[in-house]
Amino acid sequence: MSRRRAYAAAGAAVLVAAVALGAAGPGDTIPDTFQIQATYQDGHVTISFADASGGTTRTVVEVLGMGETFHRTYGAGGFEERIPFPSPPRYGWGAHPVIFDIRHDTLGDLRIKTEIRDAGEPPAPLLLER
Repeated sequence: MSRRRAYAAAGAAVLVAAVALGAAGPGDTIPDTFQIQATYQDGHVTISFADASGGTTRTVVEVLGMGETFHRTYGAGGFEERIPFPSPPRYGWGAHPVIFDIRHDTLGDLRIKTEIRDAGEPPAPLLLER
């Protein structure tokens, strides 16, 4: 591999790690603005979303990997949705990512991805796309 490709690959890895950890940079308020959780307990997945800034005008949520993809659109503010999910998946929760497409007054259009976790476990990291 040439040095140029090696530097490009290393730079891409650092960028992905920074986004995965929520370290979007100084002055960025993404981790402080959105509170997102997806938890499994007693045969249901509970997805919650809150916007501390009040600037969200629309949120589209999808849970992938199900027999029929869960897809719902919400207006301004926050929500909590409870989805029947009979048992934990055989191949782990990573097979069922939860995608939030958010339209925000000042931050623009964002996509945040996370995973479902069993109740009582720490929340999964949030992956941000702009």
